[in-house]
Amino acid sequence: MSEGFNPRPKMSFPLALALGIEGREEIVELGLAGWLSPKALMESLQGQLPQELEITQVEPISPRNDSRIGQVVYHISWNAPIIINQGQIEQILASQELWVYREKKGKKKTLNLRPSISSITPVDKGLELRLQVTPEGMLRPEEVLHVLGLGRDPNNTPKIVRSEVHLSPQEAD
Repeated sequence: MSEGFNPRPKMSFPLALALGIEGREEIVELGLAGWLSPKALMESLQGQLPQELEITQVEPISPRNDSRIGQVVYHISWNAPIIINQGQIEQILASQELWVYREKKGKKKTLNLRPSISSITPVDKGLELRLQVTPEGMLRPEEVLHVLGLGRDPNNTPKIVRSEVHLSPQEAD
């Protein structure tokens, strides 16, 4: 048996989507019981999926290193026009701190997640958010909308789409 061989197949999503967020170009990590070329794996999987799902790329990774997310891109749009305050975006990007309060399993945390913002860019009918994973965590798109005072109108709720997921470069074995 070779080092790192895992006889039990596994499937995981390095960064699961929150409820209500649409995903495109998602990453799925598969641990296989044996070697299969990327091309053969892609053909085998594609034959099992509904037509509307497409596998665009298969890459082998070291069995000793799980995938690590580096950056994600979200596109947020609204049905009705909204007012995006460019000055407020510039103020956030110029600041060193953006404190977020989170609660998990009854424990409250205060995190400075400003370093996770790469960019906030107004685009046609919405925003593009580029967020980095940092040691403290990553901002959620809803938290960015809250800071900007957007997304509170129940008659014009935002549609959030995670359009890209980029892995961090892996260290050489």
